[in-house]
Order: sequence, then C-alpha cells, then structure tokens
Amino acid sequence: MRNDILDIDLINSNEITFSKNEKLVWSDRPKRYFSIALFESISRDESVKGIVIIELIIIVFLFVKIFTQHEKPHNIGVLIFFAILGLFAFVFELSKNYRKSKTTYYLTNKRIIIKTVRWFRKRTYEIKIDQIGRTSYVGYKDGHGTIFLQLFENTNIKSYDFSTSSKRHHPTLELVRNYIDVNDLIKRKIEKLSKGTE
Repeated sequence: MRNDILDIDLINSNEITFSKNEKLVWSDRPKRYFSIALFESISRDESVKGIVIIELIIIVFLFVKIFTQHEKPHNIGVLIFFAILGLFAFVFELSKNYRKSKTTYYLTNKRIIIKTVRWFRKRTYEIKIDQIGRTSYVGYKDGHGTIFLQLFENTNIKSYDFSTSSKRHHPTLELVRNYIDVNDLIKRKIEKLSKGTE
C-alpha cells in the first residue's frame, strides 16, 4: 500500500474526538473541482452521450424557432422562463460543489466518520465498522473513485454523487484517491473486528 494513503494535513485538524484505543488510519477529501452535472454525465457514461446531445439539439431548435417568430411578448415570456430555469440550475450546482468542498472522510480502527454540510448546516455521520456488511467501488478516468458502504441495517445517512447529484442507495466515500487501497483497508478492518483481533 502506498504511504500517501493517510493525509497528514487532515490528521492534525482536531476535528474528531477519539475514544479509548481508537486511532486514525486514513483521511481524505473528495477531489476538488467545479463540476456540472450535465457534463459529468456525458464524460462518465458513454451510453447517455447520444441522448444528451439529442436533448440539447431539441432545446436549441425550440429556442431558435421561438425567437425567429414575430410575437415579441411571447418571446420575452420564454426568455424569462429560461432565465429562471438557468438560475435554479446554477444555484443547485453551487450548492452541490459547496457541499463537496466542505466534506472530509476519516477512517479509524473502529468507525468511518463523514463530516459534510447539508443546506449549509454542518453534519457529522458516523458508521461503526461492524455495521458494514460489504464494500464495493467504482473508479473514474481521472484516477479517483467512489467507495460504497453497504450496511446491515438501514441508515439515515444522506449520500449523493458529487458529480451528477443523484442520490445514493448506500453511504459512500466520494471521489477519493487510492480508492482501491482504501476499500481493501476497510475490508481488513471489518475482518479484524469480526475476529476480535482489532
């Protein structure tokens, strides 16, 4: 395993309180960049590229058709509608990217801690290692990946794809470096706890 799996800058943050015999073994943040859901969907999934392109062509065609007509009041109404729609989309993207920039993940020998924000309020979620049934991951072209944590019981943890904003069915660690190493590390912690050797 690489030595850079534990982010030294995050260890000294004093953002978490450790219980007795608990130690931090990994920490990271999601990849920092401004993402727009539409373009992320295209770059991640080749199967949706054609659909999105067709939808964009239809929107542009309708927009041009409306504004080449001579009914000015009607055109202004459509323009206001598109402006409001665009504003909502922009605020949605800003909120998503802000949440991503304020998220930090911690793995100790006993639990996973997710510090994030939702509706501009700080949230802290904790998942005990013995609550995790299994893990899986998906990697992306840029070398980052997302780890899925499937728990034995339902949870109220809200987890969303930081690129496309779609809701996840399980808690996740989104857009992290060394995701294969981290996934293996979590699996080893699960095995040790189940054997009582941790």
